[in-house]
Amino acid sequence: MPLPGWVTGNSVLLGIAAAEANWTEALRSFTIIAAFLAGIGGAVALRRFGMVLAAFLGCEVVLIVVAVFSPFVFAAPVLAFAMGLQNAAANRFAGTTLNTVFLSGDLQKLVTETVAKMAGRAKRRSRPDRLRLR
Repeated sequence: MPLPGWVTGNSVLLGIAAAEANWTEALRSFTIIAAFLAGIGGAVALRRFGMVLAAFLGCEVVLIVVAVFSPFVFAAPVLAFAMGLQNAAANRFAGTTLNTVFLSGDLQKLVTETVAKMAGRAKRRSRPDRLRLR
């Protein structure tokens, strides 16, 4: 069963369903992935027209409420769309880009940047001071 908050997993489920010629399950996974991508596209387009973050968050709240009162087959793509909207609309914090809908990529960025900064400091410390010949 496809899940709205697991786009990577839905990609895997789509491949498995297609390989097994289970087109109903393939369509469910594809619909969730397409809804997520549509949310990203919609957010990018609306930001170009000046939509502010508070309006995006308001839209997301409405979408979540709609999903709560909907059958799963409809709720899952609505939630995926809301995730895509959030991912594209709210991803800059104090000059740093962070994805708000998946943790693994953010953890990877955190570790990469931390190691790079630590390595940069180590290089600066290990450099011998220049000797001045007089």
